[in-house]
Amino acid sequence: MIIAVSALGRSEVSQPGIAVVRSLRRVRPDVTIIGLAYDSTESGIYTGDCDVVYLMPYPSQGERALSERLDDIHSRHRLDVVIPCLDNELLNYIAVEGDLQARNIRVALPSSKAFHRRTKSNLYKLCRSLGLTSPRAFVACTIEQAQDATEKLGFPVMLKGMEFGAIKVATQAELVSAFYQLNALVLVQKFVEPEDEYCCVGLGDGYGNLVGSCTIRKTTTTATGKAFGGITVNNPTIDAAVGRLVRALKWCGIFEVEFVWDKHDYQIFEMNPRAPAWLDAASQFGVNLPVAMVDMLQGKKPAVKPCEPGQLFARHATDITFNLADMASLMQKGVMESVVPPAAHQ
Repeated sequence: MIIAVSALGRSEVSQPGIAVVRSLRRVRPDVTIIGLAYDSTESGIYTGDCDVVYLMPYPSQGERALSERLDDIHSRHRLDVVIPCLDNELLNYIAVEGDLQARNIRVALPSSKAFHRRTKSNLYKLCRSLGLTSPRAFVACTIEQAQDATEKLGFPVMLKGMEFGAIKVATQAELVSAFYQLNALVLVQKFVEPEDEYCCVGLGDGYGNLVGSCTIRKTTTTATGKAFGGITVNNPTIDAAVGRLVRALKWCGIFEVEFVWDKHDYQIFEMNPRAPAWLDAASQFGVNLPVAMVDMLQGKKPAVKPCEPGQLFARHATDITFNLADMASLMQKGVMESVVPPAAHQ
């Protein structure tokens, strides 16, 4: 089987692609992995996890550029499955899903409607319709709209970019600075003081059913609030909320829902439309969602056991080394065979 996976960066802001690859190889060691990279500096290119790596056109170049590049790769490797792992590439993949299916390339994607219903700007409305709790929020295109939103919400608030970036602000001066720092359409969201933070990674089958999931309480976070360590928990309230979201959206594919416990309720902060960077921890706990997703795409009925509570994970950063010639070759040719890091030979 040949599977293409994107999002290979494992730097300070870790991307989920290598976690997907290692989850797949844990059960299917003979799988061929085609890495799809947007930049030659993505560290996962050089770790030996991928058999071949191709440079891809940036998502801003649109669906046609994506389709043409995938056609080129497919002509060389006959792809069976593609697993896109970045928020900003998913709409392009959704747009070309029919083309991929016509080429017998399988992909698990939400519908365009489902994708948009869970965006940051629509999440509050979605949660209210399902009887779930999410911090009230307003979209702001101008600084004046952002200031109007703070009058309705009161300080402090969170200013969030629509794709990434979040800044807590407590004054009008901080609001102005943060707004121009994000430099784009922003979401002004009521700030909730967290007692605890939780993440649930799950897999939807596209028909409203949850195939499997794993929930952690964050024990360590990055500067941007991403999970850097956690402990698995059994939380029926979170499970029920995730189940409602999956049923309502008929979600297809892997996703992550982030919660904050504020001493009164579990508030849903985000629903990410792809795998999180900590996905491989879940697979090591026995909840291997990438393998289950591939089984699902092959028409099999995947079996995912419940996640046992009380298991810990911690992100372990390490240095890798590679040759400048390899990077230069990738930039020039747009493709590179797997590179085994020099340290692996020592």
